[in-house]
Amino acid sequence: MKPDKRRFRAGLPVAVDRVVTLLGVTVPVVAVVIAAILTRNRLTTWKDIAIFAGTYIPMTLGVTIGFHRMLAH
Repeated sequence: MKPDKRRFRAGLPVAVDRVVTLLGVTVPVVAVVIAAILTRNRLTTWKDIAIFAGTYIPMTLGVTIGFHRMLAH
């Protein structure tokens, strides 16, 4: 018996797909709000910002270089 195509998307039940999408949209927004509150309450220090910048910049360069190599060569 074949599964009903309306109940599945990309091999997952539609309910699971919707929950994953909802989490993928809401979790980053909540994280930004929490970060803003922590920064406002002075719980974020310049050391934290330096660590963020020190890891963010190499990571984004690595992703960019990796995608360029994968897609252009």
